[in-house]
Amino acid sequence: MPFLNLNVMKKIFLKTVVLVSMASLFYNCQPIVKAVYGIKNPKITNTTETQKFLSKKQITGEDVYFNSATDLSKATKGGGFSLPDAIFYNKKGQQVNFRTKASECTNDITLFIKNINQIDSLPVKEGIELNSLLNHISDSKGNVIQPSENADAVVFLNWSTYMGKLNKTVFEWTDILQKTSDGNDVKVEYYLLSFDFLDSWEDKHLIKK
Repeated sequence: MPFLNLNVMKKIFLKTVVLVSMASLFYNCQPIVKAVYGIKNPKITNTTETQKFLSKKQITGEDVYFNSATDLSKATKGGGFSLPDAIFYNKKGQQVNFRTKASECTNDITLFIKNINQIDSLPVKEGIELNSLLNHISDSKGNVIQPSENADAVVFLNWSTYMGKLNKTVFEWTDILQKTSDGNDVKVEYYLLSFDFLDSWEDKHLIKK
């Protein structure tokens, strides 16, 4: 059985992971200029640094991370994730389709968050289900994420330290979600899903150039 050269495998894996994280920035909202938004090339970091970043921006919310480069690749396989973006799950753990057309952008996320009580009326979207996603992520200490069984909606806000000014949109969503949860009968739990590459990953060598 032939073996794939490690250097070739690194390049293939790097292409898979980075293109999902970076090229997807252009998926929902055309065009986005990297120079204008201050988007940086991804660098390997750690949860201490990412939490410092969130603290500096005064962002509140539970930060969660992919367990490895392999987990990031598996979870995002199929193109269901973008940056910046939000992933919505109903109480059954099904991903819902809140966009009426593919060309809609981040403003539509803001509008939907304000009307999140309508989540049960939305069609189910083809994409990774909540239980499957939870197998690929954990909190900053490596603990399993366990959303409340009483949650009517679970939301993941996709962000990273290398997204530059694009993070402003994601962070605005956290404020809206907090206000929505406080004044709404719908119980919403949200998480800040980081797309940063972590030094703690055992397979981090796969994403090093």
